Amino acid sequence: MNELAILAILLFVLIIAIFYVEYSSRKNITNAETNRKILHIVAGILAIFALELNVNKNVLIIVTASISILLFSLLFFFRNKSLITKIEISKRKSLGTQLFPVGLLFLLLVSDDENFLYAKISLFIMTFADAGAALIGENFEFKPFFISNDKKTISGTLSFFIFSNIIFFSSLFFFNEKLYSNFNFYYIMLAIFLISFLLTLIEAASFYGLDNLLLPIFSFLLAQTFLSFENWEDLERFYCGILYGVAVSYISYRLKFLKFNGAIGAFILAIFIFGVGGISWAAPILTFFIFSSLLSFIKKKYKGRIEKNYYEKGSERDFYQAMANGGVGLFLSVAYLYFKNESIYLTYILSLASACADTWATEFGSSIPTKVYHILSFKEIVQGTSGGVSFIGYIGALLGASIVYISATPFLINGTFYTFLIIIIFAIISTIIDSVIGAALQAGYKCEVCGIITEKESHCSKKTKLVKGFPIINNDMTNFISILIASSIYLFLLSNNKI
Repeated sequence: MNELAILAILLFVLIIAIFYVEYSSRKNITNAETNRKILHIVAGILAIFALELNVNKNVLIIVTASISILLFSLLFFFRNKSLITKIEISKRKSLGTQLFPVGLLFLLLVSDDENFLYAKISLFIMTFADAGAALIGENFEFKPFFISNDKKTISGTLSFFIFSNIIFFSSLFFFNEKLYSNFNFYYIMLAIFLISFLLTLIEAASFYGLDNLLLPIFSFLLAQTFLSFENWEDLERFYCGILYGVAVSYISYRLKFLKFNGAIGAFILAIFIFGVGGISWAAPILTFFIFSSLLSFIKKKYKGRIEKNYYEKGSERDFYQAMANGGVGLFLSVAYLYFKNESIYLTYILSLASACADTWATEFGSSIPTKVYHILSFKEIVQGTSGGVSFIGYIGALLGASIVYISATPFLINGTFYTFLIIIIFAIISTIIDSVIGAALQAGYKCEVCGIITEKESHCSKKTKLVKGFPIINNDMTNFISILIASSIYLFLLSNNKI
């Protein structure tokens, strides 16, 4: 049987599965969330068959990319239509169905003959561990909890951890017997336990179906890092990172620098960042976090009215704030595991310098009486308004970016004044981008009681009305996007010797 015939059969089975779960949802045979997970399992099994039957990789890439584009197009153009919508109606908002083929596409693009096993294992994790744990968590709910907006359960989380361990051990045993003969068994056990633990954290903290994208990325890169050869140094550092993460998140929570879910976010960041580079990577983010938290705490009484009226969140940082400021750094740390490039470390410093610059600009600009101007119209506006800039705010941004760079100076191979200057300039650019997005795209709500424009969805005990921007773009999203843009441009220019 030729490749096209095999592919046609697999696609036909997928279409039948889609129509079946749609029919099942419309007739209330099973609920939408269960049907979505069933569809994910079917799609994953079909992808596994395609790989095992040696369907041409380029053909699979084209088909997977086409399916991804189709699904996002249906979501965008037919969101309010009756075309296959029942399987997307569940108790929580999710892009899981759309992101599943994107995760598969990533595995197809990065895998080759040497690491193809890790791509298959990652696909098994997506197909069986993630979807299976979700089904168990929903049907045998035990101790629900929230890290992000998505509800998770202890039963589902433990199931994911167990499934992940089983998948790694069995896959390596059946497909790579040489690993067991060449590697120390205790190393294999510790490595698989660590990878499964990290993936469980990512799955538990994910939201909007992002686990369908994050799990294949992280499982592939972690497997590549720890299972290609005995990497005791990185393994030991990651286990030390767990202890470091526990200490940092617990102390921060007790000092009320972080909310509980913010402490979980800090724990995840600490494990990966310390695990990648030890103190050289931990110093910049720890500097940002400690000094920014102290600054917020000290200046809290001076900006109380502004924080109460205009800001969506207070000085105790939650999970989303932790990821908005450290999320880009998290991805850069994982990329460094794979590429071991000094440019990535410099970009990591920039990402945190940008986060600190924005945080300090806000703290200075909202707590010290000063004139604030709209970054697009240049008209004077009230302190605390999104898109506002001030001279004192940029002084704060300069100081914040500088202190992060100084903390990393002892660990830089070529830490020249020119490097410092470029990173400071890009950090300031990041704050400008943040202000532009805040002014043009970030959601703004009007209180129909007192009339102020605020970031809050409720004010004066009443629901506010959206008057500008997009609901999905809140302050956390604005921070993340601005840091991502500045870091991406810097890394591109640095890698191509343009700066």
